[in-house]
Amino acid sequence: MSEVLFIHKKNKTDFKHFSNRIVNAGPKTLCIDKVNADFLKESIQQADYLFINIFRNEIRGFAAVYHDNFQGKHLHISLLCNSKQSSMKTRKHIPKLGGKAIINAVLEYGKKIKVKDVRLDAIKEVIPYYYNLGFRF
Repeated sequence: MSEVLFIHKKNKTDFKHFSNRIVNAGPKTLCIDKVNADFLKESIQQADYLFINIFRNEIRGFAAVYHDNFQGKHLHISLLCNSKQSSMKTRKHIPKLGGKAIINAVLEYGKKIKVKDVRLDAIKEVIPYYYNLGFRF
């Protein structure tokens, strides 16, 4: 079963463990071609939170999120990646979560801590996807 884990930077052991796993997997495994390894590392280092999509103990995606206190309290998604799912049909259909589940987890956490809004950075290839989810640029 797929799930989205929430890791706070204050939980240093888990944060370091999952950060290393994400960096070692690299952008070619988890992200689209437009993301480079340096940007991935920088996003992880600046993050206050990691939202990690796990399927069978394997990282399928993540969001690096930090607090943005410019003109109020906001959450900011600096990088969101989720590997593509195989279209192959199997006898046992096990649901896998995607990028939308990660975004929903970030939005729910934002409501919980009462931020004004959630902001994100996006490359032009994914702007229509985020636009359909309600983000405006």
